[in-house]
Amino acid sequence: MRRRSPNADLVPHRQPGHDRWSPESWESSLIGMTRWTQTSSIVALAAVVLAGPACAQTPQAGSNEAAATIGGRTVTVAELDRKWQELDAASYMKSAQERYDIRRRVIDVMIGEHLLGEEATARGMTTEELLAAELPGRVQPVSEADLETAYDRMRSQMNGAPLDQVRLPLTQFLTQQRRDQAREAFVAELRAKAGGIEVLLDPPRYRVESAAHDPVRGPANAPVEIVEFSDFQCPFCARVVPTLARLRDTFGDQIKIVFRDFPLTSIHPEAFQAAEAAECAREQGRFWEYHDRLFDNQRALATADLKRHAGELGLDTAAFGACLDGGQTRARVDEDLQAGQALGISATPAFFINGRFVSGAQPYELFEAIIKDELARRR
Repeated sequence: MRRRSPNADLVPHRQPGHDRWSPESWESSLIGMTRWTQTSSIVALAAVVLAGPACAQTPQAGSNEAAATIGGRTVTVAELDRKWQELDAASYMKSAQERYDIRRRVIDVMIGEHLLGEEATARGMTTEELLAAELPGRVQPVSEADLETAYDRMRSQMNGAPLDQVRLPLTQFLTQQRRDQAREAFVAELRAKAGGIEVLLDPPRYRVESAAHDPVRGPANAPVEIVEFSDFQCPFCARVVPTLARLRDTFGDQIKIVFRDFPLTSIHPEAFQAAEAAECAREQGRFWEYHDRLFDNQRALATADLKRHAGELGLDTAAFGACLDGGQTRARVDEDLQAGQALGISATPAFFINGRFVSGAQPYELFEAIIKDELARRR
């Protein structure tokens, strides 16, 4: 009988998915997106979803400003925030991240306005004239192939609407998207040449303790630590494995990756024992090979499969079998699971990059940007 963690039912779980637009709202929603402006984009938050309380260090807390008087005692905003975190840590941390994302976007808007204004003045133009002169040559027209590619990519959101029905709003959307990208690229060019710009705003950070048994890739003193909470049966966790490999290739000894188990047993019934098996492989110094093997074979995680993988990787199968059948590593998996619960993690994969939370199998570019920012902050 498959073993379950005694804490398995305490784990909140959700699996990332995609919102589905209703047929009647699809076209109006797409047209609305084409009216996106830089000012309104302030509320277009980054794709980083935050969840859960911190173990020890919390985001920038509220001030000592008085919020209420209760029984003759003054309650401060900071105390209010601490209570909020105690009552609903997930919403507190999500709110902290959203505030940071909005403020950072406002900073970027202000930087862009400043740089465009300076460049326009230097050329004897208004900002509008500068953009009218610069952007058209940077925006490629939308071809039929572009429309078909975008339509195929967004097909699940169109509820069966044919391409001809959405051709106009889709063209408007792609054109505006390219114009926005061209504007951002132009601002980036100006920023690369400008001086006197430094972003001092610090993101929310959380202290994530690593256990002594946690598998690690990279030097102990690496300036950037990435702690990953993962599930061997989670398809999104498998999807991010190549991203992490690419990050190791790019940043080398500048990053350290720590793996921690967070099996979501209610939706992934084989995940807990797979985590135990990987810990048994670690006992023989072969964790990472076994890690890669499990993610490459997520449909083969039954007990017999776990033992077969060990044999095919050249492990001592007798020792491996005794470890797995005897539940010798169950406590380690539980320890990781409880640590993730204390952090409020509710989905996998979940990452903490120098304490900065990233949820899900995000694109390589998002991880790269955060790592570069952390390295720049150290300098």
